[in-house]
Amino acid sequence: MEIVNRVLSRFIMCAIVIANIIFSAICPIAAYAAENITHNVWMDSNNQIVVKPINGGEIIDGFCIDLDKVISGANSENNALKYEELQRDNSQNLFDLIVLSEAKLNRLPYKTPGEIFNYIKGVYYYGIIEGYTYKQIQDAIWEFTNGLYSNASFYAGNKKSEEGKYLYQKAIANPLNSDQLAQVHVRIFKYIRGRATPTQNVIHIDIDQPDVLKEKDIVISKVNLGGEEIAGAKIQINQGNKEVASWTSEAGKNHELSLLPGDYVFHEEAAPKGYVVVTDITFTVNTDGTVTVKDANGNKVAAANNQLTVTDETEYVNPTGTLRTTVKADNITASTTKAAEVTAGRAVAGIEVIDTIIYEGLVPEKVYSVTGELYEVKEDQVVGTAKATATKEFTVSKEGKGEWQLAFGQVTGLEAGKTYVVYETATSKEDLVDKNKDNTPEEKHVVEHKNPGDKAQTVVVTPAVPKEKDMSEPANRVRSSSNKNLSNSNTSLPKTGEKNNDALIIIGILVLLGMFVILAYKKKKYR
Repeated sequence: MEIVNRVLSRFIMCAIVIANIIFSAICPIAAYAAENITHNVWMDSNNQIVVKPINGGEIIDGFCIDLDKVISGANSENNALKYEELQRDNSQNLFDLIVLSEAKLNRLPYKTPGEIFNYIKGVYYYGIIEGYTYKQIQDAIWEFTNGLYSNASFYAGNKKSEEGKYLYQKAIANPLNSDQLAQVHVRIFKYIRGRATPTQNVIHIDIDQPDVLKEKDIVISKVNLGGEEIAGAKIQINQGNKEVASWTSEAGKNHELSLLPGDYVFHEEAAPKGYVVVTDITFTVNTDGTVTVKDANGNKVAAANNQLTVTDETEYVNPTGTLRTTVKADNITASTTKAAEVTAGRAVAGIEVIDTIIYEGLVPEKVYSVTGELYEVKEDQVVGTAKATATKEFTVSKEGKGEWQLAFGQVTGLEAGKTYVVYETATSKEDLVDKNKDNTPEEKHVVEHKNPGDKAQTVVVTPAVPKEKDMSEPANRVRSSSNKNLSNSNTSLPKTGEKNNDALIIIGILVLLGMFVILAYKKKKYR
């Protein structure tokens, strides 16, 4: 009897189960209503998820969000699985469905509901905008939600697409901004019943279709520091690695072009002569047609309304400059054809030396330190150290040319029969030379005049000339010696010359006396 009761009990239980199954098949809506069933879900012939409201309405696609689970045995609406739609765009609802354990959460690159939610949005956004397939988008979602962040075997073992892996990596590396996130909406469907095996939860994603972008008319000006449009600048407009426009600037004329909203790079391939090439400038064309500068990169650039104005700085030109000198020694001025000559006697006592410097091409109104050096010249080369030096600071005229005078003072020690030359060096007090071509001077401007053969800067000390007194002494000694020899000689020479002279003197005296007597007599007679 006991055996009969057990068999009967089992039969009754089976009958109840069978009755429930039959009733569920006949009246599915009534059976699931208490569980808030809202949608039927099945796989179509393309192996894509189909989601349809149980009371009829729009059919939408869906994506699985749990790789560990499956959707099986549901290949039409007749044998569809039953799902409940949860609150739309609720990140916590999605988080609760896919993060079932702390261990799984630890494998995910993002940890919070908001981060995970935004990643799912990013996958779909990039997938739709860039034309990925349904499968590639599904693979990218699975790669994340299954927590296989760095596991290459996920693709090798499950035959997933490389495009899906790339899309996954892009969504990780380039999170959506707030405007993009606002365009993406997530509908969440929770599995309720239909199969005994672990079954996927499902999401559907809508994206607000952005307005079709239209090109905006913008103006680009290439000007000098005076604001004048300049000619000869070779310009490119690039977006990423792509050149979207290029032209050569014209004098007095800006350039008009049309660009889609987005970021661009202003690249100057070559600057006009006399100007410096600007470094790359990043600017943005906004959806309202205005232009903004994103990165000036150290350049002078301005944006106003739809116009971008880029200023070329004038290329820094290094000064050259020349010096010419004319020396004056002991008030004797040299010339290009004749050196200043001073006597040895004057040189011994010391002479005043003044060098007149004529300069051209120096930087206007800048201060230069001028140093003069007086050297001995031998065989067209200076020898030894400077015999005299002088240094003084001068300010260049507004015209960059003019004349300075450098006084050496009283110079001594110049030797007879020697030649001397003045060397001049002018050195700027400020850095005025751009040596490394970065348009910024970093060295002093140095100008020299050093020519040992230049007569205009040469002083010659003439040899000493013997005095007259010194020249007569040897003659007197000779004459004295001759007279002495004559007086000691026994030879008697005739003295006719001396006697004749005495006679003439006597005769003259007598004539004078005679005339005096005659005059006296005549005077007495007339009385």
